[in-house]
Amino acid sequence: MNTQINNTLTANAEIKSAAQATNNTMFERAIETGDVLVSSWGYEQTNVDFYQVVGATAKSLKLRRIKQENSWNTDRTSGGKTIPKVNDFSGEVFTRRYSPDRDYVKIADRMYASKWNGKPQSFTSYA
Repeated sequence: MNTQINNTLTANAEIKSAAQATNNTMFERAIETGDVLVSSWGYEQTNVDFYQVVGATAKSLKLRRIKQENSWNTDRTSGGKTIPKVNDFSGEVFTRRYSPDRDYVKIADRMYASKWNGKPQSFTSYA
């Protein structure tokens, strides 16, 4: 009887270990060091901020805000498009908690950033 219990426990441990290994490979980091994140926010206007991932641990990301290049609409009053200036930092390093199975990170209350898709982002300005 003890042999049967031991065999069952060993088999269960092997199954659990295999499941954990599968989960670890299934949830590879969605965000890596060097990635650019974008946050679009605002009430009466759309603001866009870019962040670069400068470091990562198992449960956190080290971020720095980066400058951006704006291309204004022809009327120069309503907004335009913006892209990040990678490696051109405008802020200090800060750390945020991160779950590797997510493709976003919380920057501040009601403000999240996700991986930038490489396309210019629209912004608006309030006149």
